[in-house]
Amino acid sequence: MSSTSSDIMKQPQHKVFRFKFSNKLEKELENFARNHKDDDRKTFKTQWNQWLTLPNIIKLVSEDERKYNELVTEQKDTLIEKMFFSVRYYYRKKILAENEDDNVSTASSSASSEKRKYITVTKTILNAMDQYILRFPDKKPADSFTMFCNENVYFIRKEIELIKKSGITSSDSIYNKIKTTYKNRYYIVSRN
Repeated sequence: MSSTSSDIMKQPQHKVFRFKFSNKLEKELENFARNHKDDDRKTFKTQWNQWLTLPNIIKLVSEDERKYNELVTEQKDTLIEKMFFSVRYYYRKKILAENEDDNVSTASSSASSEKRKYITVTKTILNAMDQYILRFPDKKPADSFTMFCNENVYFIRKEIELIKKSGITSSDSIYNKIKTTYKNRYYIVSRN
């Protein structure tokens, strides 16, 4: 039995909440951010607008724009706006942080470069997360996480106790650990 293009179009597609740039465009965005990391806002914007007019960039953007329009159904921003925010607030800050880390690591001694202890979560909460994600597959990850926390207070409290016993006491760190785990599970379960 062969599948036709109309059969393929009928197959349900996963909702895309985060668009991933192509590798080539991502490298160009990173290079732009590296070259303009120290620019003030006005200069950065001027350079950005000039950069967008380069022939190779126009080609890369148009390829990604076509994919973006096909995949992302609920568009709040254009691809160019998403690219700008990524460069200005993600790649640029990532590069600045890398520079800070390089300065700190060269100044620090080798004794202070201990490996960070990995904290695991229990199978119970992982299973609860998986089941919840399967029950509500069309919810955005952030909304789904909030609903999960509200409906599974018992599991969350037990997990918090275990995480505290492992040495993490900061409520922000504990929250981020559970949230990151949930979003990773969301990605894994929704792709299967």
